Formats: sequence, structure tokens, C-alpha cells
Amino acid sequence: MNKKVASVLKKSVLLLCIISIIASLLSLFFYKYRVDPVQLQSKFFTSYNELSDAYKFMKNKNVDFESIENPISFYKQFAGFFQLESLCTDFSEPCLWNNFTYKTLDGDIRPVYYGRPNIGQFITRNGALIMLYKEDNSLRIFIDTNGINRKPNRFGLDLFAFYIKDNSSGLKAMGENNTPYKNLSLFCNPNISNKYNGMSCAFKAIYDNNFFENTIKILY
Repeated sequence: MNKKVASVLKKSVLLLCIISIIASLLSLFFYKYRVDPVQLQSKFFTSYNELSDAYKFMKNKNVDFESIENPISFYKQFAGFFQLESLCTDFSEPCLWNNFTYKTLDGDIRPVYYGRPNIGQFITRNGALIMLYKEDNSLRIFIDTNGINRKPNRFGLDLFAFYIKDNSSGLKAMGENNTPYKNLSLFCNPNISNKYNGMSCAFKAIYDNNFFENTIKILY
């Protein structure tokens, strides 16, 4: 082998090494910032289990979910059944603030329920943001499972809705029967555009083990 061929081979090997290093660094970068279905699923069930346990304690204490005459008092009572990081007394960080918006499942930017939690919001020690919204005699519970400072901030991925119709109906995942958004093909469908898309994904997240993985494959 002459010197010229050896030199070319040496340069080729060096170039391949550089390309390999760059590829590894890019892989680490995208892994760090990618949307991880396993992590999202884990955060969802942590928040869901925490909410379910808190609701059971509330029922044992005969908490009234219908006649909320004093929203601030109810909000503090409700939050007292969780391990808290902080209570939010106004619309400011680290809780939901006035100009913050989430995305629907299909990626459109929408405010939470076209308004703001009208009872209160708080952060749990697990980092979830829980927002309470009263409408008529029912209670809507929105949970951002990893907090507003962590993406994707998207209905059906890290933002989910739960529903308590009255004192006798129990806690339901939005999307179940007898909830306002039970049409899953409309309200939890990554293939269509809908202003409430993602609202009923809590139901799918509970009962479909592949929900997060399959949804992220479509969206990303």
C-alpha cells in the first residue's frame, strides 16, 4: 500500500469517527428534548392515582361538590387532601397565569376551557398543576401532569380533564359515559382539528395501554 492510499484511508477513518461523534451528540440532544411516551404515561398515572386517592378521602369526609357557596373555602378544602408544593392565590407563575395558553391535541392554541379556573389552582409535590372549574352543579378538574413549565403543554398528552357531576355520581375521567365529552372520535383524535380536541383523552389514557405511544407517533 503506497503512502497516498494510506493517507486517504487515514482521513476516511478520521472523518467517520467525527461523523459518529456528531451523530451520538445529536442523538443525546434529541433524546433529552423529545416527547417521551413512557414518561408522559408515568406522570399521568401518578397524577390520576393521587386524584383518585384524594377523592376517596373526600367522600369519607362528606365533602360537598355541588353547593360551593364559598369557592375559596372549597378550593382550600379540596387542596388539603393532597401533598402540596404550593397554593396559588392568583394567576401568576408557577401556576397558570393570565396570558398562558395550552394546545389542543391537534396542536391548535386554546385557553383552558376558554377561561380560567374559577375556583382555584394548586401544585402538588409531584409537580402536577391542578385547576378547579365549577360549571352549574358539576366540577371540572384539569391536571397538567408535569406543570406548565414543562412541555408539551397539550391536551391529551400532559393536560387532562376529570369530572364530578354531583355528590352521588363519583369521579370520572372525561370521556366516560355520562360526561360532557364522551365522543372520543371528536374529543380525543390526533387526526382531526377540533377546538375541544383532547378533552376526553383521560379516558383513553386509563384504558388504552398504548395510547401515549400511538398518539405521539401520529403527532411527532
